Amino acid sequence: MTEDQKELMKKCTKCKEEKPFSNFGARKDRGIGARKSACKSCETIFATNRRKENPEKAAAVAAKYRAKNPEKIKALFAAWYVANPEKVKKNSAAWYAANSDKAKADSKAYRESNPDIVKASQKAWRLANPERDRERKAEYYIANKDRVNAYSASWVAANPEAKRIHNQNDRAKRRSGSGILSKGLAGKLFKLQRGKCACCGLPLGDNYHLDHITPLSRGGSNEDSNIQLLTQRCNNQKHGKDPIDFMQSRGFLL
Repeated sequence: MTEDQKELMKKCTKCKEEKPFSNFGARKDRGIGARKSACKSCETIFATNRRKENPEKAAAVAAKYRAKNPEKIKALFAAWYVANPEKVKKNSAAWYAANSDKAKADSKAYRESNPDIVKASQKAWRLANPERDRERKAEYYIANKDRVNAYSASWVAANPEAKRIHNQNDRAKRRSGSGILSKGLAGKLFKLQRGKCACCGLPLGDNYHLDHITPLSRGGSNEDSNIQLLTQRCNNQKHGKDPIDFMQSRGFLL
């Protein structure tokens, strides 16, 4: 060992071993370059034993440090989570198992306080995990069939126009795979047509149909501009006929 190398070594006052200066922590109270008398390993052991002997004092010191350095603590935890995904998963599962009631209450409170964030997060998860999303929906339906059917029936009863739009979009998707009708279209057309059927002119009533002016089977598009409201009778008679031929058969000169 050369003289220069010896100068870079220091003897630990606890373990009595000579170690490089890099193994000794800095003494901020004694200026630049000053090092502690004990090596980092010995300092760690000493600090661990001191915390065990004085748990209340250690907890108070830790709480004070966290309050003073929130961003630093947050960054340290984030880095640890990234580096230890399996431990995080295991610890989370153990905590939830031991605190299921508290976890449910906290989760409910968070959802109620942050509806927009929760909604966006759920949508992002569904887009990123389409297969798992379908599996979860199927599992939930099997386990809660009566509840789902009752909710669906009540929603349809409260949202007849939205249900009509959904049915037309679903029908168009099965046939051509393109085009989506806008929400509220049925209500807008009802006002434009003054509540009357576009074919016979009679009142539409509540059981009116959304009709593709040019049928999908004839290459018509599933777009707002290709939709009209008809009575159930007129829509059944029109079916997949050409719109001009159908109206001429009704006595209109087109």
